[in-house]
Amino acid sequence: MRLLVIVSGDYGELGNALYFLRNTKLDVAPLVLLPSALRHALSEYSGLQLGTYQTFSDVRLHLDDFCPTMVLLFSGYLLTIGRRLSILQTLRVFRLLARRQ
Repeated sequence: MRLLVIVSGDYGELGNALYFLRNTKLDVAPLVLLPSALRHALSEYSGLQLGTYQTFSDVRLHLDDFCPTMVLLFSGYLLTIGRRLSILQTLRVFRLLARRQ
């Protein structure tokens, strides 16, 4: 399984994601996408691939490059706060994922 985790700009959601991923045993290390402003919170984290995003285009590139089989949002509704993704762009992410199945 190839797991992609998209984290909003909230430190609490980053903590939730890391707690969820703790002791996860996967063949491919999960890719955790963080807003650029939150990336400084994790310099290195064992067993995870780290990426950043600022816009919908960044998320789409990571989707295309990583080809996840499962995507988790921590937290979906907060993605639209801070002008990273609009509600419509968040829906576009869902549509992209639905087409991949």
